[in-house]
Amino acid sequence: MKVKRKLLRAFMKQNRITAEGLARRVEIPLSEVKKLLKGKAVDEAVSLKFIVYFGAGVTEWLIDWEAIGRQDPFACEADGEN
Repeated sequence: MKVKRKLLRAFMKQNRITAEGLARRVEIPLSEVKKLLKGKAVDEAVSLKFIVYFGAGVTEWLIDWEAIGRQDPFACEADGEN
């Protein structure tokens, strides 16, 4: 899984969460949070903890679907219409 770095950083800033704090809350190593913040992929175990912590709705918004070569499973054709 890869996340949209700017959105994750904005979320953390808005909620006054440091990288260390996010690591504690999600229960993942700080090194994995740093990977996410650099736009690098994390493994399935880290991804699952991230999804559990943030919930499906927020995670769907944070995942960089294009970067992982997948289509957002929650998106519909109407989302792209004006």
